[in-house]
Amino acid sequence: ADKFANLGGIKHELDGVWRVDDVIFCHIMTTFVRKDQSSVTLPAATLTRLDSSDRIVEYHVYADLAPLFAQ
Repeated sequence: ADKFANLGGIKHELDGVWRVDDVIFCHIMTTFVRKDQSSVTLPAATLTRLDSSDRIVEYHVYADLAPLFAQ
């Protein structure tokens, strides 16, 4: 079963961005709205590595979605 089938929407709020050399770190608060209009907001982090032309060569998202699916 598709666990995301009960979602009605997702909103991302960028909370912080830091760049160190060729790596960009972001802290994001993500609000998931279910079709029953209940919602849960969870933190996430991303790591993006750029090449010398500032093109993305590596991208990682770190998030614990367990609370979204807890009953």
